[in-house]
Amino acid sequence: MNTDFKVGDVVRHKSGGQDTIIIRFEDETVDGATKRLAVCGRFEGQNFHQETMAVEMLEFVNRWFAAGS
Repeated sequence: MNTDFKVGDVVRHKSGGQDTIIIRFEDETVDGATKRLAVCGRFEGQNFHQETMAVEMLEFVNRWFAAGS
């Protein structure tokens, strides 16, 4: 399972859906367990959609750009 994602990677939910781009990462701690979350976004026409998903639920599609390069 590849969870070595980077900001700017194009990903999609493992169960399907539209491609989306990772904007940033956040950590969520519940009962002492920390989970890595990816904040992702995509445009549909002029509408911007943003969602937060657990990294382990994502699959890599493409590397769109290298942030910080």
